Amino acid sequence: MLPAVETTICSCGFRVLWILTVFRYFHTLEVLYLVYPFSWGITSVVLWISLIFTGRKMHPAGQAS
Repeated sequence: MLPAVETTICSCGFRVLWILTVFRYFHTLEVLYLVYPFSWGITSVVLWISLIFTGRKMHPAGQAS
């Protein structure tokens, strides 16, 4: 459930925020296209961080798997 929520917030939320802020000041098609790689990058970073923290909770250091 957590990855789905993170993906929705990062992808959709960031894209809406981008349109309301950056695209409002730089109203070109290229700036609109830039939102996709930026949102994918942010989503990837958030998902990796989440994976690291949840992985540590599931497999604490020093315990055998």
